[in-house]
Amino acid sequence: MKKALLDHKEIAYELSGQGNCLVLVHGFPMDHRVWDDFSKSLSTHFKVICPDLPGFGASAMMGESHSMNLMARAVKAVLDEEKVERCVFVGHSMGGYVGLAFAKQFPDRLAGLTLFHSQAAADDEQAQIRRNEAIVQVITDKNNYLDQFLPGLFDPAFPATHQPTVAAFDNIVRDQSEKAIVAALSGMRDRESHISLMTKISRPVLFILGKSDARMPAVKIMAQAGLPQHAEMLMLYPTIILINTSAWQRQSVKTTRKNPISPEYGPDLCPESGYPCSCWLCSLCFITPIPSATTMHWMIIWWSKTTKPLPKVLPGSPKSLPACTLPSEATHLATGP
Repeated sequence: MKKALLDHKEIAYELSGQGNCLVLVHGFPMDHRVWDDFSKSLSTHFKVICPDLPGFGASAMMGESHSMNLMARAVKAVLDEEKVERCVFVGHSMGGYVGLAFAKQFPDRLAGLTLFHSQAAADDEQAQIRRNEAIVQVITDKNNYLDQFLPGLFDPAFPATHQPTVAAFDNIVRDQSEKAIVAALSGMRDRESHISLMTKISRPVLFILGKSDARMPAVKIMAQAGLPQHAEMLMLYPTIILINTSAWQRQSVKTTRKNPISPEYGPDLCPESGYPCSCWLCSLCFITPIPSATTMHWMIIWWSKTTKPLPKVLPGSPKSLPACTLPSEATHLATGP
């Protein structure tokens, strides 16, 4: 692995590919290895950087608590080491919190942000209490804590048919030190809300969420997706769902036209706009394709190459598109109870 320095401490990272930079930042409590399959695919299109956040993997501990701002500085140190001026930042779970801190601290270094099973609100009081309880559990018996934590990473039906993947994640998580896990829990507990940032961010934001993700409620993230000036969403769900943002209503749809850009594995075309699935939320609607790792790879590739808003009238569409609106309770939904 390559190394960069932050406050005289080593930050480890993997580097592959050439071209525009895509940074893949792991979640809690993991390291760069969770991105191995992604980086192999994405590095044929981009320069891909996969850092180990402070304390995780081969990166050094930076203190008893690792704030999201500190972790964002670690990512910046890697970019500085590689002389990368701007990147598309993809953050999974805790990595998304780091991405939001990065967007606030270093907006000029950001070309686009993907929140992968992540969201912008801070921990509420009950969530902070649960973080504190988790810290005590980790200090008392790390493996017992992880025994309870790991099942929540997957849909209940997933482990039975994907045992090698589950085993790989188990190994990665158990490799992390007690100190790193506690420092990250403390940092997540104390992180600030970035809901306000979402309303002001000038860079495009892509939300990737799971319908059955118990830790990141879909309704909260869907409300947050209406806050940025330019946002798209991909929901991982076993049906295709079309959402018209002007009405904020859902209806199931089926399409038969295949994506002409990548017909071998690209998602279907939206029946309304004629564009690939996950049409632009700020323009008309979005469609969520049947989940697969390949689809997620394709979506990140496609979105990262087109981080500019579509015109208000899409090619082939005779009508002006409705403005993106949300119901009055959207801000409440975005922050949660």
